[in-house]
Amino acid sequence: MQILSRFFLPCALLLVVLVAGCDTTDDSGVATFSGRVVSASTGSAIESATVRVERTGESTTTNAQGEFMLDVEVDSSRAPVDLTIFASGYQETSRSVTAFVDQVTPIPDIALVRLGTGGGDGGGGPDDGADEGSGPAASITLLQRSSEAIGVQGAGADETATLTFVVLDAYGNAVDAEHAITVNFTIASGPGGGEFLEPASAETNNAGRVQTTISSGTVAGTVQILASATTPDGTVIRSFPVVITITGGLPDLDHFSVAPATRNFPGYDVFGLTNPVTAFVGDRYGNPVQPGTAVYFTTNAGIIEGSGVTDDLGRTTVELVSALPLSSGSPPAACPESSATGYGNITARTSNDEQQTIETYTMVLFSAESEIEITSISADSAGLGNYRFKVSDRFGHPLSPGTTIQVVADGVNVEAVGDINVELGDHLCPGPGRTEFVASVVQGDEENQDNIPEPPVLETVTITVRSVNGNIQLTLTRVEGAQRVVVERF
Repeated sequence: MQILSRFFLPCALLLVVLVAGCDTTDDSGVATFSGRVVSASTGSAIESATVRVERTGESTTTNAQGEFMLDVEVDSSRAPVDLTIFASGYQETSRSVTAFVDQVTPIPDIALVRLGTGGGDGGGGPDDGADEGSGPAASITLLQRSSEAIGVQGAGADETATLTFVVLDAYGNAVDAEHAITVNFTIASGPGGGEFLEPASAETNNAGRVQTTISSGTVAGTVQILASATTPDGTVIRSFPVVITITGGLPDLDHFSVAPATRNFPGYDVFGLTNPVTAFVGDRYGNPVQPGTAVYFTTNAGIIEGSGVTDDLGRTTVELVSALPLSSGSPPAACPESSATGYGNITARTSNDEQQTIETYTMVLFSAESEIEITSISADSAGLGNYRFKVSDRFGHPLSPGTTIQVVADGVNVEAVGDINVELGDHLCPGPGRTEFVASVVQGDEENQDNIPEPPVLETVTITVRSVNGNIQLTLTRVEGAQRVVVERF
């Protein structure tokens, strides 16, 4: 018994630890990075450069065009990943980039400086420097950025990113202290929300490096930053524009909405059908909120995925599944006399910048099996006249979008006109053109051999409905002045 106790007790404790550590949400997955590695001095591609993930050691190498694709396992839907990039004959550099699960994140060109053009960590310390002197400044290139995206002010994300540039001579060497030059930093374009650079200018250090920091404003968008300098001979040199993304703020109720792919969803009688539902979330300036903002969903009809996180455009989509319960809520205000059966509400919730829960909702109609009936006939002895009919589900609601209705009149010298070839849109409320229709049987243009119009005689009127809600056909037959109606499903 003592041996058994020693064996089972640790196992029981292990089971408790495992259960307690379970997390019902899992945002992990694979993020993909793409980019290109180039020479800082010439801009040409560097083949066989290595791009490595610091945390895991995962790596890849560039092709002949300097391009690479790297898949990284991450444990969060929006996680920072530190990359190290190096190649034979070049100085090693690094990047910190944001990973998005199941998305490809492009990285701007990574410029490597040739060995012998200055070392250091990019911070401009006094010990940076090259073994040999350089020539005067000839070009400016981005060496490193601390982040590719920052958040608007007050949104809780990092609001600054540091950019490190290197000034090179005509041979691709970083300029030394003797050839130091003042570099000016400007915002070439931006969203205009108060974003700014600090410092606005700085002098290169012993390794030809210089830094500035971009701080976000209150509006999301992209910022283009330029580094420029005037050489001793009066030539103006500029870097390529560096793009930093300013992501949105926190959700705002006035910019929060939710909508299904189809409002009329044929799921009352058939379970297991799916209907995508998308929440659209913006901040108070009308910009998309930060990617990864959580939105929670609930419904009083069917089953819906509980949550999702927004993409770069402030969207997140979950699936509504037709299943119990079948709601008998209130019909839309636009059709108060409609049967309440089948209408359901979907609610989306998130939190605003005051940590308050905000919510918005949308309505979905779970439409049922197709029904068809003739509601009135106003016709003469030959059958010419108006035939009013109703096409709906069994609760009087419109059928789902894409439903087609065709009416054909058969007999001698007759034809049908009016609502004879209809395709339904996405409707919630019954009414003319949605559930109520009228077709007219009129005399055709057939003539006998003496060019005298043939006397019209109606034999049948056939109404055919094809729908996800169910295919159904009604045939009205005139026999010796009487009418017989047959309804069949197919």
